[in-house]
This record gives sequence, C-alpha cells and structure tokens, in this order.
Amino acid sequence: MPDHHTIRFRGDVEGLRAVAVLLVVLAHMQIPGFHGGFVGVDVFFVLSGYLITSLLAAEYGAHGSISIRGFYGRRARRILPAALTVVAAVVAAGDVMLNELRIVQIHHDAVWALAFASNVNFVRQTTDYFAQDLVGSSPFQHYWSLAVEEQFYLVWPALFLLAARLRVGHWRARVALSVCAVGSSSLAWSIVSTQRSPASAYFSTFTRTWELALGCLIGIATTSETRLPRRLARAASAAGVALFAAAGVVIGPATPFPGAAALLPTLATALLILGGLTDRLPLANRALCLAPFRFLGRISYSLYLWHWPLIVFAASLYPTMSENLEVRLFIFLSTLIVATLSYYLIERPGRRIGAGHGARVRRNLATAMVGACALVAAFLGLSALDRELPVVEPAAAAIALPAHQSTPIVMTLPRAKTYAQTVRAWQDVVRAGLSVRRLPPSLRPLSPHLSMGSPPPCIQGLAGVSASECVVGNPHAANVAVLDGDSHAEMFRNAVWRAFDPKAWSIHIFARDACGWAGSAENAAISTGDCARLQAESVRRIHALHPDVLLLSEHLVVTSLRSSADIASSLHTLTRSAAKTIVLGHTPLPHSWSTCLAGDDVTRCFAVLDAAFLADRATEQRLAKRAGAMFVDTSAWLCVRAGEQTVCPPVIDGVPAYKDTTHVGPEYQFKLIPIVRALLRSAGVDVGGRR
Repeated sequence: MPDHHTIRFRGDVEGLRAVAVLLVVLAHMQIPGFHGGFVGVDVFFVLSGYLITSLLAAEYGAHGSISIRGFYGRRARRILPAALTVVAAVVAAGDVMLNELRIVQIHHDAVWALAFASNVNFVRQTTDYFAQDLVGSSPFQHYWSLAVEEQFYLVWPALFLLAARLRVGHWRARVALSVCAVGSSSLAWSIVSTQRSPASAYFSTFTRTWELALGCLIGIATTSETRLPRRLARAASAAGVALFAAAGVVIGPATPFPGAAALLPTLATALLILGGLTDRLPLANRALCLAPFRFLGRISYSLYLWHWPLIVFAASLYPTMSENLEVRLFIFLSTLIVATLSYYLIERPGRRIGAGHGARVRRNLATAMVGACALVAAFLGLSALDRELPVVEPAAAAIALPAHQSTPIVMTLPRAKTYAQTVRAWQDVVRAGLSVRRLPPSLRPLSPHLSMGSPPPCIQGLAGVSASECVVGNPHAANVAVLDGDSHAEMFRNAVWRAFDPKAWSIHIFARDACGWAGSAENAAISTGDCARLQAESVRRIHALHPDVLLLSEHLVVTSLRSSADIASSLHTLTRSAAKTIVLGHTPLPHSWSTCLAGDDVTRCFAVLDAAFLADRATEQRLAKRAGAMFVDTSAWLCVRAGEQTVCPPVIDGVPAYKDTTHVGPEYQFKLIPIVRALLRSAGVDVGGRR
C-alpha cells in the first residue's frame, strides 16, 4: 500500500494484491489448475493505476497541484530498496553457482533490470514468455512488469497535471477524458499487436497501458467519500468474481495475450474495486479482508520479486528435482520466508527513509542496508542448500563408463558408401562423447562456441523469391532442393546446403520461428493465422519449384495443438509437390547444457530418450510412411545406446552438441555434413547434380 496517507486504506484492495501474487507464483511453479495465473500481473496493473491516481487526485484536490519530485521520491523509496537487493542477490548467486555463459546472461539482464527496461530487453531478445522453459529463463524475466509500471509513471504525473490545469470543465473530468483517450488507444493497439507479434506484445508498455489506465479511471472518478448503493456494489463484486472464474477457465498459455483476452481479469479487478466502495462490503470483498489475504497482500511486492529467482535457480541447478512437488513446496515456503524478511527488513524501513529527520532517517537507512545484506546472504544460503540435495542422474549408464578428464576425443569419420554405414561410424564418435565428464579446455570460454554464427550465402534480388526464402548455390541449376520447417530447419541449413554441389544445385531454405511444416503453429509464439499465411506462401513456392528433393524439419511435430490428421494433410500436400520427400524426425530435447552446467562438470547435461520422445517419433514415422515420404531418425546423430538407455552426451567430437534446450550447436552442424550427404545419396539423390 502507498505510504502517502491521503486516501482511505482498503483491506479488500490489499487482499486483491494477495490474489494477484498467488496467481503468478502458483503459475510459475506449474501447479495444476493455475496455468493461466500469469493474469495476476494484469490485476497488479489495474490496482497500481487505481492507487497511484487516487493519491495524485487527493493531492491535487487538496493543494491545486502535485509535487512531481515528491511523487518520484515516494516511488523510489517504495520500489528501489527491495528491487536492488534482489538484483544484488541474483548476481552474487549466479557468479558463485552458475557457469560462465549464464553469468554473462545474468549480468546483461541485470543492467536492463536496474534501468527498469527489462521489457525492452526481452522484446529485443525476441523472448517468448510462454515458450521459455524454467532452466533457460532469465532470473530477471519478471522485472518486465516493474519496467512497464515505471515507464508509465514516468509520463503519467506530467500528463495528469497538464490535463488537470486545462480551463475547460471540471479538472477530474479533464483527467478522466485523457485517461480514456490513452487507454482506448492502447487497448486497440494491444489487440492488433497481439495478433501480429504476440511474443513482443506480451512485454510491451504500449499494449499494457490500457490496463493501468483502467485503474487510473477508477482512481480519478471516485474519492475516499464515494459510496455506491449496496445492491449495485454487490452486483459489481459478484460480476468481478464471475469474470475471474471465466478467466481461469478460458485463459491459458495458448491464449493470444494480452489483447482482448486481458479484459477478463482487468474488468474483474475493476469491478471488485468498485464493489468495495460501499458502507457494507459484499461477501467477496469481506473475504479479501481476511488476515491471511491482507498479510500476503502486504508482502506481495517482495513475494513477487523473490519467487522467480528462487524457481529459476532451482531449475538451473537441478532440472529434474525442481519438477518434484515436494521441492516446489519447499521453494514456495522458502519464498514466503524470504519475502516476509524482505518486507520487514528492507521494504518498510526503505519507505520510511524520507520520513522524519536526522537519527530516524539514518536508522531506517541502516536497517534497510543491513536487511539487504542479510537477504543476499539468505538467498546464497538457499541456493547452496539446493546444491546439497540428492541428485538423480538421468544417464546412469553413461556415468558408469570410464571418464576422460582432459581433452575430448576427436575422431575422423571414415568414408562410407551407405547412410547406414555412415551412421554406424558416427555412433562410435557419439559413444566417445560419453567419456567426457568435464568441460574440455578447448571449449573455455564456452559462450563463443554457442553463439557463433555462419549464415548461408543467400543470393539476394532473385525474381519471384519470397521474403522468407534463402536461395543458396546456383539459382539457374536444373537440380532443385528445398529445406522447409521452423528454427530446426534453420539449424540444419549449413549441413544441408553444404551436402550438395552448389554449382549444380539450387538450394532453397524456408525457416519460420515456431511455425514448422506440420499443420498449425507449434505454440503461442506466433498466431495461428500468421503461421498459416507463412506456411501457405512456402507451399506455393515449393509447388512452383517442384524440387527433386524436399527435406522437412520441425521442433515438435506432435503437439497438443494439432492432430494426426493435420500432420497427414500437410504431408500429403508437400509430398505431391516434390519428387522425393525426406522427413527429418525431431531431435532429442535435452536440458540445455549451457544452463544445467554447474562449474565445468558436464555430467548433469547427459540426456536420455524418454517414453514421450519414442512415442512421438513412432507417430512421425508412421505418418511419413503413410504419405510415401522417407523418415529419418535424427536421434542417431546425437545419441547412442548405453546399457538400457539411449544417451545423448553434451560434447561430441570436441564441440557442444547443443546450443540451448532444443537446437543443435553451430559447430556441430558442420559435423553433420557427411551424414546428410550420405543420407541423400542413399535416398537416390545425386548430390553432384548429374541428372
């Protein structure tokens, strides 16, 4: 709650803060039934707009002006002490416990967090809030909402003052009209932007301003003396509860958001705020005033700040264990304890730094600083405690093999006539990777090996070529090859185009993020409509090219967003457009070894093929065979049998096998060239181009 006591304290509003933070925390902890809990941030936005505008309106009504300097001073004392402490704790813990690649990421994201521009940072990184896994997520990702609020409040006081001082009508009406204009424009843009670019729309201040403006409108339209008739208040409160329930049913990770869907939780919040403006609170508002809700609402800011780093560190250090319900309960209880300490040791003293003079100011400042040091130490201690938890290694059979501690084994792949012979030879190379237990000196520092890029030499300015199409080789060659899919087509593009004679072949590459070849979009990173449009354009071009060979590659062919009929339909369309179609089965999806690595020990990064992978692979193979396409099991390029398991080592032939949780490493792509060439030859394709 604000520390500037010029408005009536409302226990139900404090309780609403508890609801908001619980929704977010439980969603982030992946508790069943709370998959749409991310809407808690939208509740915060409405509440924040309401409280801040109520304060500004009360100050302007009493003095005929507002102190912008005083406003920013209060915001700084409210926001900075706890936020800076969390930044310091995360940076310190990362430096001690994570690998150098994660340290670079944390330091980079910390700078943006300190500048209250995290949302801009994640838009620049094309971060997808819904596609991110816990292991690879930034521990500062939740700072995006703080950035949105602070960016809005950088402008709002001045806009409030400008509108209030105009000489037309009552000042409250003028401010309300300004809020409506800003809010309606933002809502319209939110709906459009969410359809066009959902990943960036999620973090954008412009797509979220209307949510804050909704709270601002209530704050300017009501005062501490406003009282609604009891019947109207009860109706508003009941409608708010109903909308919350609807949001819980309708909204999930696959919902385009914010857009129009965000109206459900925001209007629910607004109605509950209005429902509390009466002399006898409705039932729902009385429930929000219960002591547990009010306590959680009181510490909600600290709870929000601390919960996400604790979750991310647990997932980074122990990806398997962090999915255990008991461990998640431990994290939740730890978060409550840390947040409570943060509130009493940092937040509350920090807010009082500007209150009083002399000894009192120094005492509050000292308390906040000592509290900050104590919380940083506590965070480090919790992370260290996590490291002592027993670990169940997923690749027990691989770990039992003799270890090779120094340099990785690098082998030369012998020349083989058939694809089967080539793969058998490569399996020996993969098996040698099972003995590598420590990060080889040749891969230190690790970051350059994961971030290096070698884009194909795409030929520009060709007539009739679509914007998303990369043409390599001889565009006038009689032999045509096409690689089509999502980012997994992109990750194989160097291995594919280099497998052909570029003088005798025209190689066309179509790669769309989160939008492969198989039916609808893979996830919420792209809208279904946009994906369908891009796929249709690729299919049109492939049909026009009628390639000699078409290779298809996608991250997750089998997903809950599409049926087997969708996949079969896409295959039917594509196989009719090419002389020969080859489906590259989706690659195994291990934990990202850049994040599972603690120190230079790579044993945590071994992955195994699980039942879900095997089932999906069988479905892909069955559908490809039915469509008359050739299916290739790419797990043989990355994994090898070890005892009862099929194990995928993180370092193969001296280079990282993966660069993240799903994509083959950039150096590893070049290791696959002879395998792809042998595959094409075994499929009857003359890669030298003689027809």
